[in-house]
Order: sequence, then structure tokens, then C-alpha cells
Amino acid sequence: MTRVRLQILMVVCAAAGAGYLAGRTDSPPPAPPRADPREATVAIDPVLHVDDEPADLVEATSATPAEVDTAEVDTPEVDTAETVGADADERILASAPPADPTEQRLQVGDLIRLDAKGYVVHSDGKGGFKLVRHGDWVESWKRGIRAEGNYREGKRHGLWQSWYRNDNRHQSIEWRDGKREGMSRGWHTNGELSYEHRYEGGKGNGMWHWWHEDGTRKRAGRMEAGKREGSWTVWHKNGRVLWTGDYRAGKADGVWRKTHANGEPAYVHPHRGGKREGLWTDWHGNGIKSKEGRYASGRATGVWRAWHRNGQPRFTGNYRRGKRHGEWVEYDSSGRVRWKDRYAKGKRIG
Repeated sequence: MTRVRLQILMVVCAAAGAGYLAGRTDSPPPAPPRADPREATVAIDPVLHVDDEPADLVEATSATPAEVDTAEVDTPEVDTAETVGADADERILASAPPADPTEQRLQVGDLIRLDAKGYVVHSDGKGGFKLVRHGDWVESWKRGIRAEGNYREGKRHGLWQSWYRNDNRHQSIEWRDGKREGMSRGWHTNGELSYEHRYEGGKGNGMWHWWHEDGTRKRAGRMEAGKREGSWTVWHKNGRVLWTGDYRAGKADGVWRKTHANGEPAYVHPHRGGKREGLWTDWHGNGIKSKEGRYASGRATGVWRAWHRNGQPRFTGNYRRGKRHGEWVEYDSSGRVRWKDRYAKGKRIG
């Protein structure tokens, strides 16, 4: 009897399973319809927009000196370019209005605030409007730097100040109609003064100073109408003079001198009108002469010689109008000849 009941139960289960399988489909149940994301956005009138950020906030001083070829001798670069936020990309683009602007009934000249930022309404010349930065602004730059200042008709105007993430001062810059005017100052993250530059009409004018993070002098020189003028000096961190040189109307002029950190001379390089001129001499840090030769109107000329740190000759050869010409000989540090070659107008001929 028990056996019969078991067989009946098996038949019933098999039938139920067959019915279940017959009712299945290979496709999953359809997902509920998704809302159209466009329905959740607010339409913005395309003719109303916020002006792009003004040109990269890089100081344009026209102070870059004439290019002096340094392929053979390391001539320190005296950089006069300072960037707001220390990086040309440290700027913030204004966002579009968060509400439907068609409801604002804007007119040219209206002053409005969006997200705590001030704007003035201008015509875009196409029958619509555009918003130009105007009034007080708070901006966030890269590396957590915070800046505050004023715009007037889209141009920075008045005092702009910025702070590092640790709340130490970053920069303090005076602007007039989008150009630097008066004193600009910058600080290192530790609070020490980094630079102090004076401007007139957006161009560097007067003495410029830089300092290392420990407060010691880094470099100094005078600017006139955006160009370097007179004597410039760069210092090692240990306080010794690294480099001195003269400029005239932004071009290297006169004798440039560099010293090693131990005080030994590194080179003496005369210039004239931005070009190398006269006898150039370099020394190793141990006081041994490392290289010597002449320039005429910016081109190497005559016999050039170089020496190893131990005083042994390294090479000797001749230049003509800036190109190797005649016999050239190279020596190893023990004074033995490594190779000899002949050149004609810069090309090796054997």
C-alpha cells in the first residue's frame, strides 16, 4: 500500500513540474518604463549664457629677455612671469543660470546675482543677452586655493586676494580694468613672502624681488615698461650669489657671472645687445678651468679649449662663424688622445 501511494505521489509531482515548465518563457519579465531624463531638466534659453573666463590669468609683461643660446653653457633663466594661482589653468568658468532665464525678463544693464556671483547683462549682438562678470566674486582654484575680489564689466578691478588650503595667504594683487596696477605680492605655503612686484598699466615697473621658502633672497632686478633693465642677481639658498648679469631694454648686455655654491667662480660670459660677445670662460667647482673660447656677434669663433676636472685637456678645436672648422682633438682624463677629426663648415671630413 505504501508503495502504491509513493508511485501516485511521484506521478502528481511530475505532472506539476511539467505544467510549470510549460508556463515559462525564455525572456525575463519586462522592466518598468524609465522616466525620460529630459523631463527632469530645466530648459535654458540658448541665447542667454555666461561669458567665458577672460584670457588666461598670466602676467603679460613682455619681460622675457632675448633668447641666449645655452646649448653648451648653463645660463640660469631669470623668470619674471607670475601666474595668478601659480598656474595658468587655475581659473573657474562661470556656470549657466540655474533657473529658466526666460522668466527673468532681463534688460541690458541689469545687475543680477547667481550662485552668490555678480553679473551685468549685456547684449550678445544676436538679439539675445549674455552675462558678464560684475561685482564681488569668490572663486575656487586648483589645489584648494580660494580667491576673492571684484569684477567690473568682466575685468578684474581692485584688490584680489587668495589663500591656500591651510588659510595662509597665497597672493595679493591690485588690478585696474583687467591689468595689474601697483603692488603684487605672493607667499609660500609656509607663510613666507615669495615675491613682490610693482606694475604700471599692466607692465612691470620698478624693483622686483623673490625669496626662498626660508625667507632668504632668491633673485632681484629692476623692470622698466615691462622689460628687464640694469643689474639682476640670483642667490643660492645658502645666501651666496649664484648669478649676476646686466640687461638693457630687456636684452642681455655686459658681463654675466655665475658662482658655484661653494663660492668658486662658475663662468664669466660677456654679452652685447642680447648676443654672446668676447671671451667666455667656465670653471669646475674645484677651481679648475673647464672651457674657454670666444664669441663674435653671437657665434663661436677661433680656438676653443676644454679641460677635465683634474686639469687634463678634454678637447681642443677651432670654430669659424659658429661652426667647427679644421682639426678637433678629444682627450681622456689621463691626457691620452681619444680621437682626431677634421671639419669643414661644421661637417666632419675625416
